[in-house]
Amino acid sequence: MNNSQETRISAIIACYRDAPAVPIMHQRLEAVFRKIGVDYEIIFVNDCSPDDASEVLAALAAKDPKVMVVDVLHYQL
Repeated sequence: MNNSQETRISAIIACYRDAPAVPIMHQRLEAVFRKIGVDYEIIFVNDCSPDDASEVLAALAAKDPKVMVVDVLHYQL
């Protein structure tokens, strides 16, 4: 980019029963952000998912410093 300020994007993705789709979503987002040349972070919100999304997200965050995981442990009214 030719701007004097670098563009930064935060993608926030809610996850519920999406463990198999998480790596695919990460790969696609990463590819798009690299292609358009922006600095980015990807925030996955584990919305009390009953599958193994928590483990998948933790492994992804351990490998990629641009990934952050927020675990919602329970709902409150």
